[in-house]
Amino acid sequence: MERNSGFRILWLLREVEISMRRYGSQRLKREGNISFMQKLILEYIMARGEKKVCASDIRAELNIPKASLSDNLKALCRKGYLKMETSPEDERKKWIVFTDRIEEHQQYMEQSLEEDQTRICRGISDADQKILEGALGKMLENLREENKRRTNVC
Repeated sequence: MERNSGFRILWLLREVEISMRRYGSQRLKREGNISFMQKLILEYIMARGEKKVCASDIRAELNIPKASLSDNLKALCRKGYLKMETSPEDERKKWIVFTDRIEEHQQYMEQSLEEDQTRICRGISDADQKILEGALGKMLENLREENKRRTNVC
C-alpha cells in the first residue's frame, strides 16, 4: 500500500462528489425544474418512508446549512412538491409533508437514481460494487463514531 493512499482516497471521494453534483445539476436542468440540492432533499424524505419529516432531521443528516435548507424547502413548497404543517404538540415545530404532486415524480426519481448508479458503476463488477459499498459504509460508520467521540469529550 502506498504511503499517501489515505490522501488519495479522500481526494477521489471529493472528486466523485463534485462530479456527481455537476452531473446531477446539468441533468436536472435538462429534465426538470428542481436543483440538485432540492432533489437530494426529496430523495432523503422519500427514503425515510415517512410522510412527515422536520427540517432539523434533514439538516442533521444531509449537513446542509440552515439558510440553504430553508431556501430549498421554500422553493419546493412554491413548486408544489411539499407543504409545511405546524405540529399540534409544538407550534414552533414544522412538519414537512409531501403533496399529491410528489407522486407524479416519485417513480421518475427512483428510476433516475437507479440510472445514475448504473452509469457511474459502468465497468465495475457486481463483486467490486459490493466491496465498494461495504468499504464506504465502514468509512461512514468510522466518521460517525469519531464525530460522536469528539462531541462527547469531557
